[in-house]
Amino acid sequence: VMVTADDEITVSGTIDAGYDAVITSNMASIEISGDVTAGNDVTLTSDTSTTITSTVTATAGTIDIDAGTTISSTGALTAGDAITLTAAAGTTLSATADLLAGAGGITITGSLTTAADMRSNNGEILLTGPV
Repeated sequence: VMVTADDEITVSGTIDAGYDAVITSNMASIEISGDVTAGNDVTLTSDTSTTITSTVTATAGTIDIDAGTTISSTGALTAGDAITLTAAAGTTLSATADLLAGAGGITITGSLTTAADMRSNNGEILLTGPV
């Protein structure tokens, strides 16, 4: 599944992608309020912010979220391999936004405010900003 727009993208229903789920907002934000599941990778790229209020799962692959300003999540992120979160103005994870990654580990670039659990199956957890 691939969605690209030059405006805000809102996903309120469930996405069940057999392989990859790629959502790109070139000039605005992404809001995910329906579960997103992909057999392999999930990639969310926004020019401004990305907000997630449901679960995102990359069963055998990676979750890569790149936001021009902020990432905010209240939903759990689960990846068979790695989770990478990059936000210039920081990432906020609520207590219900647990991160569970495979051997690829977890990388968060930018500041982090979190009440979530972060677990990795033998992979590193790398934080490259203030916590």
